[in-house]
Order: sequence, then C-alpha cells, then structure tokens
Amino acid sequence: MRRYTCCHASSGADASALILRDGSGSLRCEAHTGLVQVSTDTLTQLAGYLISSPYLEKDEPFGTTDLTTLLLEASLPPTALAPVRTLLAVPLHHQELIRGVLFALRSPLIAYPAHTQQMAMLYGGQISAALVNAHLYQAVCRELFERMRAEKALRTREERFSALIRSVSDIIAVLSVDGDIDYVSPAAEAMWGCAAATLQGRSVLDHVHAEDRTIMQGLLVQAGMRPGLTLNGVVRLRQGKGGWRYFEVVLVNLLDDPAISGMVATYHDVTERKVYESELTKLAFHDPLTGLANRACFMNRLRRALTRADAQGLSVAVFFFDLDNFKQINDTLGHACGDQVLRLVADRVQGSLRREDTAARLGGDEFTVLVEGVSTLEQVLPLAERVLHSLQTPFSHGGHELLVGGSMGVALSVPNVDSAEDLVRKADLAMYRAKNSGKGKYTVFAG
Repeated sequence: MRRYTCCHASSGADASALILRDGSGSLRCEAHTGLVQVSTDTLTQLAGYLISSPYLEKDEPFGTTDLTTLLLEASLPPTALAPVRTLLAVPLHHQELIRGVLFALRSPLIAYPAHTQQMAMLYGGQISAALVNAHLYQAVCRELFERMRAEKALRTREERFSALIRSVSDIIAVLSVDGDIDYVSPAAEAMWGCAAATLQGRSVLDHVHAEDRTIMQGLLVQAGMRPGLTLNGVVRLRQGKGGWRYFEVVLVNLLDDPAISGMVATYHDVTERKVYESELTKLAFHDPLTGLANRACFMNRLRRALTRADAQGLSVAVFFFDLDNFKQINDTLGHACGDQVLRLVADRVQGSLRREDTAARLGGDEFTVLVEGVSTLEQVLPLAERVLHSLQTPFSHGGHELLVGGSMGVALSVPNVDSAEDLVRKADLAMYRAKNSGKGKYTVFAG
C-alpha cells in the first residue's frame, strides 16, 4: 500500500484506485483515493474490460483522454467517471498473467506525459512484486498450516492406535519369515511374563508348544510365498513359566508393505472355546455316567478297526456282556446305587484292558469291548476271562457287599466278511447263550 500511495502522490492524479483479483479470481477494489464521485464498481468493471481488451496486451501503461469512447466500449455510461477526463491504467502482473490494474485519474483534459507513465509503470512493477511476495507468503503459510495439521492428525492417529493396541488382549506381532519377533504388543508381557522389548529378536517358536511348532512353521512358510496372503491356524502358547493356552493365529504377509515389512501375526486366546469343544465331543462320543465310549463312538471305532484288519488279513474281537445281578441291585437299593455300581464296573473293566483296547457302555447294564489286531481266538480269551474275573469280586457300597458278576459273548470277525453290525450281533447272541448256560461265564460265537 505504501507504493500505491507514492504512485498517487507523484503522478499528480486527482484520484487513484488499485483493482486486484481475489482468491476466487474475481476483481475487487483494494484501494481508492481521491474523488469520491468515482464509483469503485465502475472502476472494477472497467478494469475487467481493459484486462480482456487489446489495450493492455503489450504490458505497457494505457492512457487516454477519450473516456467517452472507452466507457462505451466497456458497456458503461459515458459519464460514469465524471468529473474524470484523463485516465492512466497500469497492468499488474503475476506469473505472466494480468492480476490487476492500477488507475491514475484526473479531471483536467491533459494527457499523462511519458515520464509519468514510466514512473507509474515502475510503481506498478513494485506492486506486482509485492503481490508475488504476498502470494508466496500466503502459500508458505498454507503449506505450513497443512503440514502442522497433518502432523497433528498423524500424532492423533498414532496415539489412538497405541491406545487401541494397549487395550487389546490379543497378542499382535510383526515377524520375519523365519519367525523372529520384530515387534510385539504389550499383551505379550502379561502372557509370557517378560517385557515386550526383551522379546524383540527372539523366535516366536520359543513360545509355541513343541507339538504345534510344525503348524506355526508351516504357516510362516506358506504365507511367505505370496504377498498379501492370509492364513490361520490354532497353536498352543506358553503362559508365563508354566501351562499352555490355545490361540488362534491369523498370519498376514505384509513383507511388501514398506510401513510393515514383515509378517503380521494376531494371536487370539481360544482356550475356553477349545475346552467347550472338547466337552461337546466327549458328550457326543462318551457315556456321561461312566466316561466310557458310547454306542456311536464304539461303532465308529469298530468300523475303522475292521477296515484296518481286512487290509492286514487280521481279525477283530468284540466282547459283549451285561451284569447278572444288576436288576436286583437297582430294584432293591435304588437307582443311585445302581449308577454307582455301573461306574465301578467301568473302572474295573478299564483296569483289565490294554491301553489300545476300547471299552464302551451301550446302555443300561450292557457293555462291549473292542480288541484289535487279533490273529487267533486263543489270543483274546485270556483277556475275556480277566474282564469277567474283575466282575466276580464283590462291590462295596453304603455298607453293602454287592455281588454283581457278568455274562459275556465273544465274536471274532471273518476278514472281508463281517461288518461292524454283524460282529456286535454275533457277540450279543453269544452272550445270551452264555447267560442261558449259567451265569458268570463267556461263550464264543460259533455260527
């Protein structure tokens, strides 16, 4: 504005005006000195015409005393600038474009001399330079403001992310393709009992159960083959200095992401779910009273055993027995006593068998035993006798000595002939023959 004031004072003008484009590109009057009769709107409209006309094409001052013609060309009333009769317009440049006009106006009908026009052009150049500096200053301020706002937003996001990571119970780790820990979330401290910083550089496999390390290694190898690939599995992780918990691991290959450059593993504790699933499986395939296999489990194992035996040219033996005096005990001493007897029978039968044999309760007081890998009948008869003998010893309950005993049928499969149902039916028939011939003994199915 100081240069504008100097130009007005030294040009001998009765009025002057500075018309500039604003941020939206519209022209507006930034300064007006002198004759109040001259409308700034008129000068603004005239500046717009001059900028688009040939008068300022040569980037030189334009002076005229023929205002009537000029105003008519600009679609303005011929008296719009009265009492002005002489006009000098100086173009103001910025980045090779005319960004405004500096007007010098006076009432006498006397053209501005060349030296005055040159002086006005000099002041116009200085005003243009000032505009450039102001534009640069504003641009720098805007850039600085945007950077500060972006940095603040980044800090806010980082703080929010850190808060989320601290509050999440899942363990989040960034691993190398070999499983070395580059980063681990604070949740690992509570799980593994050591500071997260001390875990960096160590292998995550050190915290995986020995039986599950091949699972974790397999996930790392497979995920490492393709960027962006996501895999998941379940492994056991060490809890503190002892004990293990089940975790579902989701592994994502972000090796190509420059912000990560690693494999991101998220470990979610699913121990309660695994326990629940185990309990459901046990309920589905085990007798809830005795803990032995139930009918569904026994038949499933028997079918698989027959398939293996047929392939090997061997046989499978099935013992089918019930308790000789169970109905009398149940009727006289009650169902609670009967249930306890069934549990004790299950314990004794289990104690008589080998680890690889399967004992099951089919229902009521009916039990079965599966013996695999049998070559001859004589191979299994001592085991049948041992089971029956375990039932001959009296059971103690509530001050009573209870004689239970049992009758058993034994059936040996014919390779590639008998089905699971056939073998159980044969053992069942043999049991009834044993019961009819005198209790407390076994009978072998003979066709």
